[in-house]
Amino acid sequence: MDKLGLSFTVTIIGMGVTFFVLILLGVIMHIMNLSWDRLAEKDKKVPTNEPDKIIQTVKLEKTEDEGLSGAVVAAITAAIAASMQTEVSEIKIATVRKVAQNSQNSWVYAGRQSIINSRQKFFARRGI
Repeated sequence: MDKLGLSFTVTIIGMGVTFFVLILLGVIMHIMNLSWDRLAEKDKKVPTNEPDKIIQTVKLEKTEDEGLSGAVVAAITAAIAASMQTEVSEIKIATVRKVAQNSQNSWVYAGRQSIINSRQKFFARRGI
């Protein structure tokens, strides 16, 4: 009976120490997150009347056999402006080039899109 009581005591002490350390780590991570947020607030720019916008340049390559019309170029420009949530007048289109659909695996595209989304979320969270 003595061994059974000792084993329960050791188990309870071990679990108690483990949970205490986990709670302590959670508190430390919370404090670090607060300090990072305060540091990020200090680094923010002073607000001005005009918001900063990223202007993206897209290359348009018009080949002789493609014969892209102005409507196609306008549709591409409008789609880019909608995805960037900006005005069409702020986008400069240089070339349009058709990309072969069979050149990439759908898994490659999904992985690339996942990386792009995670970077956008990171920069949006940090206000960069």
